[in-house]
Amino acid sequence: MKQIKSTIDSVTVYKDRAQVIRIGEIELGLDEHILVFDNLPKSIERKSIQVNGSSNAILKNIKYDTVYYEEDTDAKLNELKKVKLDIEDSIYKLDIKAEIASKEQIFVENISFFTTNKTKKNTNELDPDKWNQMILFYTKKLENISNKLIKIKLEKRELNKKLAKTISEINQFNNNTSKSKNQVQVTVEIVKQGLLDINLTYIVYGPQWYSLYDLRVLSHKKTMSVAYNAMVKQYTGEDWTNVKLKLSTAQVQIGGNQAELNPWYIDKYIEQEKEYRTLSPPVFKKRAKKKELTKSAIAESFDNISRLKTDMAKPKAKVETGTTAVVFVVAGKSTINNNNKPTKVNIFNNNFEAEFIYSSVPKLSQYAYLKTKIKNNTEFSFLPGETSIFLDNHFVANSKLKLVAPSEEFWTFLGVDESIKIEYKFLKKYQKDEGIFSKKTKMLFEYLIKIKNNKKTKEKIIITDQIPISQNDDIKVTLISPKYKEDTDTLKISELKYIEWNINIEKAKEIELDLKYSIEYPKDDTITGIDS
Repeated sequence: MKQIKSTIDSVTVYKDRAQVIRIGEIELGLDEHILVFDNLPKSIERKSIQVNGSSNAILKNIKYDTVYYEEDTDAKLNELKKVKLDIEDSIYKLDIKAEIASKEQIFVENISFFTTNKTKKNTNELDPDKWNQMILFYTKKLENISNKLIKIKLEKRELNKKLAKTISEINQFNNNTSKSKNQVQVTVEIVKQGLLDINLTYIVYGPQWYSLYDLRVLSHKKTMSVAYNAMVKQYTGEDWTNVKLKLSTAQVQIGGNQAELNPWYIDKYIEQEKEYRTLSPPVFKKRAKKKELTKSAIAESFDNISRLKTDMAKPKAKVETGTTAVVFVVAGKSTINNNNKPTKVNIFNNNFEAEFIYSSVPKLSQYAYLKTKIKNNTEFSFLPGETSIFLDNHFVANSKLKLVAPSEEFWTFLGVDESIKIEYKFLKKYQKDEGIFSKKTKMLFEYLIKIKNNKKTKEKIIITDQIPISQNDDIKVTLISPKYKEDTDTLKISELKYIEWNINIEKAKEIELDLKYSIEYPKDDTITGIDS
């Protein structure tokens, strides 16, 4: 057996797993050889293991194995204990320095007290200049000692952190009783003597990635900058250092085959006679089980994975679009450490032209909310993810972005703009009976909405309100104001009776909107849901 030295060349991360490609090379003579990839992660999916190499060898066999062994742990443990001892010595030295500084501080304070009291008894001999010099001397001396004590305290705090970490590593090392390692043994026959290039591909479970966005809006330029990032984390047992990184949207955990239905039977229920007490429980047909991920499905998902040798010139990720997924090829090299801590990876940064508009529902909140619309004119899909929103370099809010496909538009709220003032007034409600012999009661409601633009520019704002929806033929709701026949660019009414005004308001101008409606119903009935 010959152990082959290999390094991780590229990694493709999915939502709950990753495909790792290791590469290595070895000089071999004409013969049959067993090559060993050693110390592999424990979470490897055995069925996913693949081996490829150069044409001067014939692949004969691949074997995955767990090898148990006796490990000489003394050297590693002694090294950790030495580090622990060094840190403890450093802390002890700091304690001595702190003790000396504290005694020095007490000494200076005592001298200051003695000199001051002595001077008070000899006030006739006091020289003001010497008095000032003495005060300055003691003040400066005490300040220097205080700074020294603060510095010692901060150094000691950092050393205590390192000490706690080292003790934890020693405990973890002592508790780790597992003495086994995973390896892949590859049997090859060399047909042409020379250097053999060989790579090992496998899937490991646990790694994952999710989207994260920074949205930066510049209102004076009417643009939005989108920083599309991915947070990648893994705890597979090996670091991914300077690897070519790909991020795939493929849902490989679902499987490559569609679930199939089983017949769904129903029958008439027949009640059993009471004397039959030993009947077996009814047997129900099971619904279709999820299809497990097949080897062919895995292979299909990973068709585009290869050893990339070309440098990526663009500062943003490339896109590999398959039939069922998108793969982001991250520019340059990436390092994702084996600590399960998220590492931010940039997919791309792009500027978009933005359309700005204000919107408000004064009945619920008398504020104008600024929102912006952009069109995704890139080749990327924006996957659902958390967003941090900035307006003119000021943080506004955190939000969530839904899936946005290429060429699709989406809106983003940017918070309240108090330079647009909105006032919502309930004017009156009155009731009248229709005639002496009338059996109907009519109630009228009147509201007033005031919008004032205190900005220096003309702005567009959408105001939304509503009128009640009758759920009974005896109750009639009539909109009196605004006058409405059909939807226009400035006034729309939905099936749910939401009224939407689309208004362009000039700078330093105020607009008033009237809302008036009536509710007519049988005189002796009581109507629920009516409020002011």
